[in-house]
Amino acid sequence: MATFKGTVQGGRGVASRLGHKEMVTTAASWAGAIRVSLNIVDGETKALVEMIKWNGKGHYRVLYSGPIDADGCSASVRGEVKIWPWGSNLRG
Repeated sequence: MATFKGTVQGGRGVASRLGHKEMVTTAASWAGAIRVSLNIVDGETKALVEMIKWNGKGHYRVLYSGPIDADGCSASVRGEVKIWPWGSNLRG
């Protein structure tokens, strides 16, 4: 049984992939990209969320690194946080 499941919603519908030990996904634009990595470290699920360069554009910054369980997850966010209107439709 897979440990991780990733989904993407595009113009042609939803696609998904499973990951057993690790899952890495990148969402990119002409201005840069966001990469999300999930893995198991010492029996705990960890996440790394990074802003990365894409085709020479953008900047590198770690946005979050740590556990993703509800009790242990605490992230420091700089700037304004926007909730996109389609975000509630992306839960799988």
